[in-house]
Amino acid sequence: MQTANTNTVWSSYIHTPSLLAKHRELRFRDENADALKKLLAIEDGRSIIEVGCGPGTLCHKLQQWYPTTSVSGFDIDEGFIEYAQNSYAGVHYFAADANLINTQQRYDYTISHTIFEYMSPDCFFRANNELLKDDGVMIIISNVQSINHDEELRTPPIPLLQAYYDTVKDLKSVHSHVVDRQNYQERDIITSLDRYGFEPIGIHYYANEIIPCNETPEKRAVIMDMYKEIQHSMFVTSIRKYGKIDQERYTQILAEIDSYYDEYSKQLDSKWPLHIDLLRIVKAKKKCT
Repeated sequence: MQTANTNTVWSSYIHTPSLLAKHRELRFRDENADALKKLLAIEDGRSIIEVGCGPGTLCHKLQQWYPTTSVSGFDIDEGFIEYAQNSYAGVHYFAADANLINTQQRYDYTISHTIFEYMSPDCFFRANNELLKDDGVMIIISNVQSINHDEELRTPPIPLLQAYYDTVKDLKSVHSHVVDRQNYQERDIITSLDRYGFEPIGIHYYANEIIPCNETPEKRAVIMDMYKEIQHSMFVTSIRKYGKIDQERYTQILAEIDSYYDEYSKQLDSKWPLHIDLLRIVKAKKKCT
């Protein structure tokens, strides 16, 4: 298998591995397993590979949910793969460029999570076609819409943090975390599947709720830790992009971030923040030839 052209762009400049891992742990938390497994309809005892596995969290969950299934995952970002290999056992993770995937091994399932939107269709479908058995199933998970009532958590009014962002090139580019993202409607997906030799066998939707006030104190703490980690990640990756900060100010800003979320946690019942993502799950198979 060719694995050249790997890098650490996403894990260094877009999302830190620890942030994505915490986010994925919440999105694919075990209390949602039954509902998600019903939509995924994966048969245990088979083989599955995740295209663009990031920090490896979804692979880890799949390995737990389907204990007799062989689970693998690859990503072009070596930072994500190193994190996955050090964090999750029982899954085969490797760094590889989807453009160069060329292997004799074929899988019963390929799965991708919010990767389809960031890859060229030629690369995405070629990789899936290369990895999938003739009778296998391709699963594409996309975040198609969000309902946000958590502005104070996503864009906190932290004076030192805002002052730093004012000194860098473009605040929007720091906050957007979107790199050439393409939005696909259902009709676009159906057209793309047909063009690249696949046919749909199911399209489903799943609402993933993050509403801390509905949760136990332990789960509230996990959710607030994720929001805090978002700000840490944005701050750290912006420094890697733009620099321009001394150690004392760096430490002060991190302390302000921690203090803000610790105080906000005490006000949750008067704030009722929420974040809901609508996930689309597309399943397809190769056309019969």
